Amino acid sequence: MLVATDAHRTLVEVEQDIAWLLYRAGKYLQTRGEPAAAQPLFERSVELRRAMLGEDHPDTLESAGALPFNLCELGKYEQAHQLDEDLLARCRRVLGADHSQTLEAATNLGVALRYLGQYEQAYQLAKHTVARRCQILGLDHPDTLRSAFIFALASWGLGYYQTARQLGEDTLTRMRQVLGANHPYTLRSVMPLGLALWGLGYYEQARQLGEDTLTRMRQVLGADNPQTLRMASILELALDGLGQHEPARQLGEDTLTRMLHVLGADHPDTLRSATILGGTLGKLRQSERARKLGEDSLVRRGRPRARAPQCGLDQAARCRSRRGGPYSLHLRLRR
Repeated sequence: MLVATDAHRTLVEVEQDIAWLLYRAGKYLQTRGEPAAAQPLFERSVELRRAMLGEDHPDTLESAGALPFNLCELGKYEQAHQLDEDLLARCRRVLGADHSQTLEAATNLGVALRYLGQYEQAYQLAKHTVARRCQILGLDHPDTLRSAFIFALASWGLGYYQTARQLGEDTLTRMRQVLGANHPYTLRSVMPLGLALWGLGYYEQARQLGEDTLTRMRQVLGADNPQTLRMASILELALDGLGQHEPARQLGEDTLTRMLHVLGADHPDTLRSATILGGTLGKLRQSERARKLGEDSLVRRGRPRARAPQCGLDQAARCRSRRGGPYSLHLRLRR
């Protein structure tokens, strides 16, 4: 690297530049949906900056801030939660409550809380964070839109499908305008809208949105990218809702095979994919295979065996009557 070949630079200066490059390279890989490749880069960047600058230096906090979200992408939600709580406390103390890194840490903590099923806490934190970012950065700033994306997912997790749909539509429109239709963040922002449409029973709209987005993701990110595979699972749900069980099964089989290869058998996304496929197989009267998939998923989650597989999104299905939800923040953001 050029920074390492300049004879006039001190070792500390070179290591600072290396830490920055490691962080930026990790962020690029993370944006591309390659968390496993990004993880060692983030860890080394944190190590270098901590050794040179100290635990609470803003640069150290910047590198450390990338770790929790990346751990969530790797399915290590508890570890991400612990790191993010500590990081958020440090950022608030050192940088202030409204600093960009503090708000990013709050956004990432919301991601971990959502994955851990703590939807109400995730919702309240995301609501506060998107409001602060909107006031400080503006409604169309990419960081504000990312927080809005997390808020939409948290709304969906609580069964507030109308809120998730409206916020998802607004966020997706703005993402397309600000970042472009094929930016990885734009493609990812489709997910809460797709889930909300499915939860509301608008299966055809969910199918059209899912097919278009899945095609784009395969072109931009690749067929085996974890984000692509998550979108495939949403499309599978839409097809199943339309009664197109055989196309749903084919897509589900392909998605599960790829997830097993890319993420491993115990990753939460793989387990969800297996459970969704099990539900589709049951509707096709392939009850024995559905039962085996369901039991294997339950065992891997550390739960007792059950007679029949249950969809990992059953909780959402049971909440479909809760189609309202708090619109006040969304309406303020639109104004």
